Amino acid sequence: MLFFLVWLPKLAENFHSAFGLTWRELQASHLELAACIERNQATAFILEDQPHESRAGGHAWTMYGIIAAQRRAAGNVWLVVSGLAGPATCAAATMVKQITAELPWSANRPSPVLWVPIKVQIRAGKPKPLDGDIREVGSAEFDGKPRIWPGENNG
Repeated sequence: MLFFLVWLPKLAENFHSAFGLTWRELQASHLELAACIERNQATAFILEDQPHESRAGGHAWTMYGIIAAQRRAAGNVWLVVSGLAGPATCAAATMVKQITAELPWSANRPSPVLWVPIKVQIRAGKPKPLDGDIREVGSAEFDGKPRIWPGENNG
């Protein structure tokens, strides 16, 4: 798999995702990061086997996400917009229209997947007594160019 999301255990204990890993599954390759996640101190985005840690708490931090699209055999497009948490997912959704790469298509069969990771700067807003989620997107950018999967070297 090209990417995985690793959420806080206290929030995702019984949550299952094809794109998700648990801290236990991360232990073999990234022991220190797995320990931070187990203690609910961090989440992570694993991109092409490289971990990107996102510390929990504080007033500003980095979050990650993915935008992926595939043209289906009938010509319609399936789109996945996902982030480590709500603000990264929201940022990814607003960035879809910035993708200028062409989505491949072969008649009568699904295309390869066009995908791009995103990097989002998050800051905590100033809470008022009845506020819910106070996290805000400061800025968001693509983390590299859009890629095609399967490609020549990752198929």
